[in-house]
Amino acid sequence: MLTKEDLGQIREVVRDEVTASEKRVTKTIIEAVGQMIDDNILPQFDEIHEEIGELKKDVKVLKQDVSEIKQEMRSMNAKMVTKGGLEDRLVDFRLSLSGTSA
Repeated sequence: MLTKEDLGQIREVVRDEVTASEKRVTKTIIEAVGQMIDDNILPQFDEIHEEIGELKKDVKVLKQDVSEIKQEMRSMNAKMVTKGGLEDRLVDFRLSLSGTSA
C-alpha cells in the first residue's frame, strides 16, 4: 500500500513531468510558428517591399511627366495670351487706320 509520502512523491513526479511536457509543447509551437513566419510571411513582405520600390519609381516618373505637362501648359497659355494680345493690337491698329482715313 502507498503511503502519504509515496503519493506526495508521485504527485511531484507527475507535476514535474507535466511542467516539462508543457514546456516542450510550448517550445514546439513557438518553433512551428517561427518556421511558418519564415516560410510564408517574410517572403510576402519581401515581395511587398519590392513592389513598393517599383511603385516609388513609377510615382517619380509620373511626377516628372506632370511637371513637364504643367510647363507645356504654361508655355501654351503664354503663347495664347501673346497671340491674343497681338490680335487685339492688330484690331486696334486697323480701327485706328480706318478711323483716320474716313
